[in-house]
Amino acid sequence: MQNYENHPDNADLTAFSFSQLQGPTPDKDSVQIEGIGDFCPVEEHPLLADIVKEAVLDPLHSGQYILQDNAYEETFKQLEATGTHPHSPDKTWYNPYTGQTTTTNNSNIGHHVLTVALVADSLFTMAEQAGLVTADKREECVKRALLHDAVKIPERHIQKAKEDGLIANGNFHGHDHALLTYFLTENGFDQKDAEALCGYGAECGHHSVSRFLKPGTDTLKLVIHEPLEALVHLADDLVSTSLNNAQQQSETRILNFEERAISSDFKNRYPFLYTEGLGFSTGDTELSPVHDMQNPPASLDHCYSYYTMQWYTAEGLARWLQAHVDPLSTEAPGSYVKKAVQDSLRP
Repeated sequence: MQNYENHPDNADLTAFSFSQLQGPTPDKDSVQIEGIGDFCPVEEHPLLADIVKEAVLDPLHSGQYILQDNAYEETFKQLEATGTHPHSPDKTWYNPYTGQTTTTNNSNIGHHVLTVALVADSLFTMAEQAGLVTADKREECVKRALLHDAVKIPERHIQKAKEDGLIANGNFHGHDHALLTYFLTENGFDQKDAEALCGYGAECGHHSVSRFLKPGTDTLKLVIHEPLEALVHLADDLVSTSLNNAQQQSETRILNFEERAISSDFKNRYPFLYTEGLGFSTGDTELSPVHDMQNPPASLDHCYSYYTMQWYTAEGLARWLQAHVDPLSTEAPGSYVKKAVQDSLRP
């Protein structure tokens, strides 16, 4: 058994055949986050203090052209129904798996998805200029970005029920269409509408990395089946949105993946990203789940935490776009794409 995440060989990104990319070093997470305490406000973080002011974006201002576009009228109605519209009031959900009801305000998710739509639109322009997509796909790209977190709150309720042992098959981090559809129909959604909502977002987040990363000969390889899902995933990876404060306000930033992990406090909010992951052995064609990175299955030769897999995916997709848009650029792909998006969204 070899090449686990604490192995130095995992510090390069030969997985993508991009020799100029360097992956996260084994102790980089702990140096950046644990070394400054449980959590440090992003404005005070030594690694982000110089860039955080430029990274802030007001989605309600910048996103007016999307909010007012009739092409997305039905999409915003779907977000209103799930309480994830930028102007959503408090929403009460009934969890059929626990029998409990919960009322929360999740307009911050609305701010997040609107920003992801803005970023996806910007990335689409870059991809279109490079000949990767055609203009007729732009509306679909923005719509998918707007709806990628539409069922985020039901997902959280289902995850909690799983953790409490109320639903079988323990680990669930992301889309389970049957569980989500049932949850939505128990909250008054039409079966057809529920199934449609559950169809969005599969290309985003840690649970989607196996769509983009596949076992290679001795390492991982990046696979892009469809440019739109790659653009939406990358857009989501570039957006950090805070939780709502007491005034139901949140703050949104355009950051690369590592900066976002710090800004969004991944270590504390999503600890499983560091303790669980995926792995494979030579000859495998698909990745297998690893439920404990400290004690991975002996049958797997290569194991990576979800955090590392997300980093590889984000940096690999950024490199894919960068290589087509500006093939002579030597800038780190995540930073290159971040800056390009920030520049495009500046007033």
